[in-house]
Amino acid sequence: MKNDLKKYVGCLGVLFFCLFIHPINVHAGGSITNLPYFHYANSMKTPAGATFKMHYGKNSSIEQVQGMYSNGWLYVRQSSPNASALIKNVGYYNGAAVNVRIGLKTIGTNDGGEISIRNPSSFLDITIRGQMGVTYCFENNEGTQLPVETTFTYNGLNANKSIGYKNIFGLTQYLIANDPTDITYDTEELGENSWTYLKNNEHRTWRHPTQAFQVSTKKVSEIETIVQNLDSTPSSLMYETDFLATPEFSGITATNTTIDDPQKEVGIQGVQTVPSVLQSQKMKNLKVDFLLDNNLKHPQYKVKNFRVTKFSGEDVSDLFEGKALNNHDYQLTAKDSGNNRLYDTVLNYQVVLEWIGSKDNPVDKDSIENNYLKIPFSVVSTVDSETKPNSSAFTSVNYLGQVTVEYLKQETGETLLPPETISGLITDPYDLSEKYPEITGYYPIKENENQGIYTPEPKKVSHFYKEGSLLKFSLIGAENPLRVSHFKKQRKLKIRFSHNTDETIRLVAQCGDERRTLGDLPNAEKEGTSELQVNFSESWLDKDVDFYMENDKGERSNIETRHLILDKGVQLFLPANLTFGTQEIPSYDKSVEAINQEEIQIKDESMLEEEKWTVKVKEEKKLTNKENKLFMNNIEFLVGKEIKKINTTNQIICEGSGNIKLSDIGKLRVIISPTDFVGEYEGTLIWTLEQAPK
Repeated sequence: MKNDLKKYVGCLGVLFFCLFIHPINVHAGGSITNLPYFHYANSMKTPAGATFKMHYGKNSSIEQVQGMYSNGWLYVRQSSPNASALIKNVGYYNGAAVNVRIGLKTIGTNDGGEISIRNPSSFLDITIRGQMGVTYCFENNEGTQLPVETTFTYNGLNANKSIGYKNIFGLTQYLIANDPTDITYDTEELGENSWTYLKNNEHRTWRHPTQAFQVSTKKVSEIETIVQNLDSTPSSLMYETDFLATPEFSGITATNTTIDDPQKEVGIQGVQTVPSVLQSQKMKNLKVDFLLDNNLKHPQYKVKNFRVTKFSGEDVSDLFEGKALNNHDYQLTAKDSGNNRLYDTVLNYQVVLEWIGSKDNPVDKDSIENNYLKIPFSVVSTVDSETKPNSSAFTSVNYLGQVTVEYLKQETGETLLPPETISGLITDPYDLSEKYPEITGYYPIKENENQGIYTPEPKKVSHFYKEGSLLKFSLIGAENPLRVSHFKKQRKLKIRFSHNTDETIRLVAQCGDERRTLGDLPNAEKEGTSELQVNFSESWLDKDVDFYMENDKGERSNIETRHLILDKGVQLFLPANLTFGTQEIPSYDKSVEAINQEEIQIKDESMLEEEKWTVKVKEEKKLTNKENKLFMNNIEFLVGKEIKKINTTNQIICEGSGNIKLSDIGKLRVIISPTDFVGEYEGTLIWTLEQAPK
């Protein structure tokens, strides 16, 4: 039984081994010139789209380190066989910031090596101690995969080392070397994957031109390599930023920018990868046009100046000149496009904007998205007199402004309540006049600085309080608009007030910049009412007037505002036409009264003072028919037995006070005579209303 069991277990072990271990098929390759994607460096140019190289710059950072890391080097050993690090912002690809995640692992039983991930001058250089896997994973700022075209250049692949690429056929767009080249390859097939190893069996001086090669990739998000040391001492594999095949120059790509703090500098920007080239290969000229969208009704920003910086953070603005071609086109031109400072880097072109929003230039709400102002722009670049494709982007600015209200004790500045912050779209108005919460034992000192607009810079407004009772005030029974008497321009004002005792308070009125004291209340009780007869200036009529109480310390109560108007007084109402109807010519004189004379009324609508009035009338045009025949008799006004003939003299026909109908005083009539002519007669009467205080 024991022997059988052992055999059974042994069979299981053999089966397990056969399932997971695949044979390795090694194919001798020969010279890399045999590969279908191989090109000699002097036979082609590196496309502009493949000139992305990784750099460690001013805004680069190391994050999410796992494994061993020291003095800028990430490394693996037998004791710690895995390591990784995320390097943020190593360059730009199509305007997007690129992050790279480096992964290391030892292979076999020897020590692996290390890679430089922080020093700009040795960035991504590798020291190989044994055999080590090196993986490059490209990500965007959201942590998702970012496919890129990039180029790796190595100038010293000698007999001491080799480098292998996983699935090189799917990875490589171009494999480039000098003519001649000593580099060979062989391929290992492992299941579905293949590894192609680049080697050099010739023993020449290190960095001999025959040892150089360049891999320009297809658009990939991950590159897996294996580097192996074939010497007894550590070997180096340097990440070079130059190119074997002369690189083409790309245009400037507009970049999307989000600015969360509106008080920080706002600008529009674009980036350009400028490769390392020989002096003879440098740009002949370089010009960049930034075009602001000019379709906005109320632009919030205008061009202020410009800045050009390298990926290292060095400012190279002095190598450019800028000028505004018009209100929306700002052009940068390189003074010396061959200057060495412009190469082997990423240039960041930034046009700095100045805020011009205001109460009279409010933001267009259509340009706001989730409280961010979208500033659309485009970039047109010209390199070596060739216009590159137009590139467009947005700068998004957090367009929420803030106002913080502090509640402070006036005498000491002590905080009485926690500050309160309100927010609103920049250029929108705010009103803090009601932000005076009650605080026991204190009363607010209200100021006139409670209105404004939100701006990019946060505002702080202090609302002060004093110990004691609030100086309060209200108008009693004072309608709005507030009437003043017709003749004296005055009225009585009844007020209610409360204040601290032992102080004189006064009622003040203010219209524009003109301020008047309407009356003093010396030693008034703490709470009470008072009635004042107030005279107003005629210049204040039809204007808003502020009323408030004030004490000897200059402290003010709340404000009540009224619009001053003149009391209506007496009004004379007349019909459009005074008519006597259609009458037959009589055989003797006949008296006919006006049919609609009851419409003639005097109404006294004054509320503040009694008035007396006088009504006068005169004839401007005598009754005349279309044949210009005059009516024989004048219109008469009959009061009792007294007859007043209406003629060209302006004469009083009634006077008095209050409301009355003219027909209650007398009758307007005409006398038709047998000698009058047939026809339709028309004439004109002029009425005058005179008023005076009673």
